[in-house]
Amino acid sequence: MITIRPRGKHWQYDISFRWPDGAKFRERKNAPVASKSGAQRWAEARERTLLAMGREAHEAAAAPPPAPVEGPPTLADFWPVVLRDHYQANRKKPSTIDAAESIYRLHLAPELGAKAIDRITTADVAALKGMLAALSPKTVNNILTVLSRALRCAVEWGTIAAMPCRVGFFKPTETVMQWYERDDYRRLVEATAKRAVLVLVLLAGDAGLRRGEIRALKWSDVDMIRGVLHIRRGMWRALEATPKGNRGRTVPMTPALQVALATHRHAGDRVLYSDTGRELSNRTVRNWLAGAQRRASLEANGGIHILRHTFCSHLAAAGVTANAIKELAGHADLKTTQRYMHLSPANRSTAMATLSAYHEGQDAVVPAGNERFAKAKEGALC
Repeated sequence: MITIRPRGKHWQYDISFRWPDGAKFRERKNAPVASKSGAQRWAEARERTLLAMGREAHEAAAAPPPAPVEGPPTLADFWPVVLRDHYQANRKKPSTIDAAESIYRLHLAPELGAKAIDRITTADVAALKGMLAALSPKTVNNILTVLSRALRCAVEWGTIAAMPCRVGFFKPTETVMQWYERDDYRRLVEATAKRAVLVLVLLAGDAGLRRGEIRALKWSDVDMIRGVLHIRRGMWRALEATPKGNRGRTVPMTPALQVALATHRHAGDRVLYSDTGRELSNRTVRNWLAGAQRRASLEANGGIHILRHTFCSHLAAAGVTANAIKELAGHADLKTTQRYMHLSPANRSTAMATLSAYHEGQDAVVPAGNERFAKAKEGALC
């Protein structure tokens, strides 16, 4: 039996009959047509379809789909959780969050994003390393660190029971840091005529500031009376944050830096601005330094960080202790400082002269300001 009745702006059909096995059937819904006669014809056609289909086929089609089996999410589904509940919740630096997002988007998502996190195998990690073969070991380690962090978060938060794979890192290779010998650095400083560029060079080379710390430095951070800089902030792109490692520090100024800052003093809040009066950008820093390097007949490479390397290397060559360099440079780990504890070529020559003098039974040649060689003739060198 079919009944048609109005229901608001629609016509409702009501179909009722018995299946051949005697079971009752009833379906009452709004017809997908606008007129009563159309609803009548649509309901009659619907009744014929149901009877032709049969009870079993109809009930199978009407049954809800089986609930999906709950299981660990894919890396693509889990990554936003890691980003929110690890990187952002723990207030990682903007640069750290940006680097992690870039690593996931460029390297992890294309290769592993579609895999369930408990299905990522050691073979998958090996294949990822193969895809990254053109990159440096340090860069590959950074990518693997992000993957490892995501999987470890899944374990810590109970999403999976255990690490599904072994993430093997490359052993870091010791690299010789680029830096300027004393004469080259002096030539760079003397060739820098523009006052703002001179301040830039001395902040990096005489005080060891990082690029972001130079960009963020304010006059309120400069204590001209005590002759010190208070490093309290750094810049990442257009964002101001704490210095790298979330550690501030105080750095005494050299006389050259103090004079340069005194003659550069202006009314702005930042110590350095671009030529147009805007916030100093990474590109402006790079262009200013490259111009100074060309005027000094030095190869324009290494970026501003070559001057920070120069600062640390000159301190080491002068006999300053590793712990003192660590504090002045703001290193979080003494291992970072140890990379600079090498001798300049001049000091290496002095060291070899000391060794020769020891072999010949003569008094050792002691470099000025360095007591380490004073006891060379009293101890065994082998």
